[in-house]
Amino acid sequence: MNWYLKVLKQYADFNGRARRKEYWMFALFNFIFTIVAIILDYALGLTVGELPYGVIYFLYTLAVFIPSLAAVVRRLHDVGKSGWMIFWFKCNRLNRFTKLLRNRWSTLNSNSVN
Repeated sequence: MNWYLKVLKQYADFNGRARRKEYWMFALFNFIFTIVAIILDYALGLTVGELPYGVIYFLYTLAVFIPSLAAVVRRLHDVGKSGWMIFWFKCNRLNRFTKLLRNRWSTLNSNSVN
């Protein structure tokens, strides 16, 4: 739990290094708290439509977004990589996602024309 709190205390500190244990303990507790937030949303009836998560999950995810990004950047620094590599990875994923949507959209349009 101390590793999780350490990452939260270094909220937007993108400098320095994050050791393997610090990063993975943060990831473990983040996963556990995310599951708890989803269960609370479901138990309290705060879900959004048919999705199994709701308000608590969205607030937790929003609150932990920047600390988790900072932890990833510090972990990249620890293995000798630039922190900007995370943005290359995200852009690559976004590019693949848009290609997938474009292919699906063109398939839907070609089926509706016939």
